[in-house]
Amino acid sequence: MPIPKPCLTCGEPTTNGSRCTDCEAERQATRNARRIHYKGDYKKLAAQVRANAYQCWICGGVGKPDDPWQADHVLPGDPNSPLRAAHRSCNARRGNKT
Repeated sequence: MPIPKPCLTCGEPTTNGSRCTDCEAERQATRNARRIHYKGDYKKLAAQVRANAYQCWICGGVGKPDDPWQADHVLPGDPNSPLRAAHRSCNARRGNKT
């Protein structure tokens, strides 16, 4: 039987992990409200961009077998921004920078 630990939010003893069930549910609801979810045809559009990719829009290089294509937003953090093909390494290196 696990030893109860105090909840990080309210201090009540819990064996649920770091937070009691009520505090964890409230935390997840708040967290999910702040997230940007891609809506509409994102998956379909991203698949089309990857399938038709021939040149990375960041470095200008061609496809590499060990560096697969990703659909990258031109404006990071904007779910309505156009998608372009980029190498996974280029996309990761760019991060959330414009």
